Amino acid sequence: MKYNPYKYLNETEYNNIKIEFAEIVPLLTEFMINSGFKESDSKPGNADYFAIGFNKPNDSFTGGIGVSYDDLPENETFSLHLIKCLDKNNGRYFKKIVFKSLTLEELKTEYRKLLEIAINSYNNINESDLDQFFELTTDD
Repeated sequence: MKYNPYKYLNETEYNNIKIEFAEIVPLLTEFMINSGFKESDSKPGNADYFAIGFNKPNDSFTGGIGVSYDDLPENETFSLHLIKCLDKNNGRYFKKIVFKSLTLEELKTEYRKLLEIAINSYNNINESDLDQFFELTTDD
């Protein structure tokens, strides 16, 4: 077994989720690529963690949409989330939204509808909606 990074999964649970998540990843990937996003650099099939992210190429904003496992006791769910950022004036302005915790079954059956909602939300976020901030520092 590869390293299990999850505190609340035993080896059997981890292996079962890994198999099921691997079946969902190509569906998510195809849908997001067809929607103008690209897969982030991390490859979920080669990793020990259950997560996949997609970035939208854009000249001024960065960010994307992702799915990741919620490592919670007695709760085998995944979160669908987005983040949209703009770097300016030595800071990063951003908005982060976590839509919903989903079971694997919900992710399999409802991914199109849920990703459409996330994509529409992402596309509708403007600079004035970026309501969180942190200062970017340099190593000078």
